[in-house]
Amino acid sequence: MGTAQKPTHATSRSSLSAAAWLSIYNALVNVFWSLLAFVPVSIFWYRVMERTWLSVFVVVSVIPFILPTSKLKYLELGANVRPYRKLGVPWVNKFVQHGRLINDLLRQKYPEYRRTISRARAPILVQNSYVQERFHWTVLLLFLLTSVYATAHGYLRWALLITVINVVYNLYPIWLQQYIRMRVDRLPSRKLNV
Repeated sequence: MGTAQKPTHATSRSSLSAAAWLSIYNALVNVFWSLLAFVPVSIFWYRVMERTWLSVFVVVSVIPFILPTSKLKYLELGANVRPYRKLGVPWVNKFVQHGRLINDLLRQKYPEYRRTISRARAPILVQNSYVQERFHWTVLLLFLLTSVYATAHGYLRWALLITVINVVYNLYPIWLQQYIRMRVDRLPSRKLNV
């Protein structure tokens, strides 16, 4: 039996906690970007692509997901954050899971909310970034093979559309994960604002 706790200001405003809202916002962002990417490409797969080729491309695309972390380091854009900043990678962080847009929405409901990563939790953030990077490398390869197929079969508009989707949905998120890891590695403070 526990003692009754006095409701906090945050709980009186909303029946959901900041953590619950964070999960909801992150899920919505994830669904939005995934639908934006996969719906057009799936239409191409369904209407145009031979199923045998699609099956081969799916199998080949799994290779990046099983690469060891040490090999992923060879795929990094640069050794420091400068090239990432030149390409606008920090700006992309506004519109992704745990990004600035979500943090700003949470601060409207919970003004005291700040997303900080303690040094003790930094390895978890780094590990999660590698999982996300592997996912996006896998999808990038699948979409790349699809756009090559589209080009080879004369579907140039489809190839262009899939390439643009690939850059937005996969390439920039890959660079963002690499950028986040560099920031985590290089900041000496105990807490990292992300």
